Amino acid sequence: MIGGDIWIIVLIAIGLSAMTQIINKLLINEKFVDKSREKIKKMQEEIKGYDSTSKEFRKKQEEIINLNFTLMKQQFKPMIFTFLPYIIVFYFLGTMFAFNPIIVGSNIDVIVSGSGIIESECLNLNETFEGKEIFEVNVQQNDCEIFINSQEVEIELIGNKEEIIENVGDNKVEIRPEKRTFLSLPFSLPFIGDEIGWLGTFIIFSFASSMILNKTLKGIYLRKWD
Repeated sequence: MIGGDIWIIVLIAIGLSAMTQIINKLLINEKFVDKSREKIKKMQEEIKGYDSTSKEFRKKQEEIINLNFTLMKQQFKPMIFTFLPYIIVFYFLGTMFAFNPIIVGSNIDVIVSGSGIIESECLNLNETFEGKEIFEVNVQQNDCEIFINSQEVEIELIGNKEEIIENVGDNKVEIRPEKRTFLSLPFSLPFIGDEIGWLGTFIIFSFASSMILNKTLKGIYLRKWD
C-alpha cells in the first residue's frame, strides 16, 4: 500500500514543481533578471576599488540595492498564484499520509495532561499521571474505551489516521497514531533520523524535479517581454 501512496506524493511533487516553473516563466522577466544579476556582479567588482566614503561608492551601492529590490519583487510575483495550491496540497497530504490508520496491533501514543488516573482495557493502560505524561501503548481490541478519573472519553480509534485531542474536565488527552514512513535511509540524518515521512519525501522529490526542470527549461521563454 505504501508503494502506491509514495507515487502519489512523487507525482504531486513533480506536478507542483512543473506548475511553479511555468508560472515563474509567465510572470518573471528572466531576461531582465539575468541581465540585472550580471550588472550587479559587475558593479560589485567595480566598487571593490572605490573608497567606501566616496560619492561614487555610495552611488554604486545604492544602484545595487535598488536592483536587488527590483529582482526580489520579480521573484515574489509567482507566490501570489502558488501559495494557495501549496497550502491545499500540504493539508491534503498531511491528512492522508501523516499517520498509519489505527488497527488492532497498532502502537500509539496516549498523551495526558492534568492529574488523575487513566484507564483502558483495550490499551492495557492503568496509570496515574501528574502534569504531562506520554504512554506508548498497543491497541489490543476493536472496541475501545478510555476512562480518565472514571469519566469515559468517547474516541473512535480503529481506522483513525489523525491526531485526536479531547478535553475531559481539567484534563486533556491526545491520541497520536504511528507515523508513516515512506523512505528508509541506510544512514541517520540529524533531527530527522533514518525514516522519512510524507513531508521529507515531498521535499526531496520536489527539490530534485525543480532542479531538473530549471536546467531543462533554461533559455526557453513562454512570454515575450519588451
